[in-house]
Amino acid sequence: MTNVTFDSNYIGSTMTNVTFDSNKERSNLTIFLAVIFLLVSIDIGMDIASGLPFKGMVLDFVLEGSILLTIGLMAMYIWRKFMFERENRLKTTQSLKQKETEVNYWSNKSRDYVKQFQEDILGRFDEWQLSKSEKEIGFYLLQGKTSKEIATIRSTSERTVRNQCKTIYDKTGVSGKSELVALIFHEMLEGMDSIVQN
Repeated sequence: MTNVTFDSNYIGSTMTNVTFDSNKERSNLTIFLAVIFLLVSIDIGMDIASGLPFKGMVLDFVLEGSILLTIGLMAMYIWRKFMFERENRLKTTQSLKQKETEVNYWSNKSRDYVKQFQEDILGRFDEWQLSKSEKEIGFYLLQGKTSKEIATIRSTSERTVRNQCKTIYDKTGVSGKSELVALIFHEMLEGMDSIVQN
């Protein structure tokens, strides 16, 4: 199993960035809304208090233009925020797909290695001229199962299993289960000492 470690500093900085972005967004939207509210309030106040029609129209035009400009800026801000988040979602989706492809690749690779290893063991069993039942018992022995467990699985007596195990050991030239496992893994472990030393 692969050990997974988490960088607390990275997580902390990421959470801080998310919080900062969220606070900044709320602050900007609040400013936009406050400006619009203020401009609308002034516009209403000017409409009520204005005694000079021409000046009142000019001020009204300026205020309403300011309101429209602020709303436009707010709309642009929200649109840019939306596009930024959309781009981030697309990048995240692409990254996840890439990771999924890598996981599938290595998963298939590991299955191929396991299948190849199993075929190698069967090849050794064929070299030793083990019968079908002896091959089955041989696999159980490599899995670390006891004679009693193998007997239960195969619905036979423990004595029969012991006799078949002895036949396997005689054919392979070993004295017991541990030597059988060592014999099977010998080729796999060959050269391992040089790798460890490096």
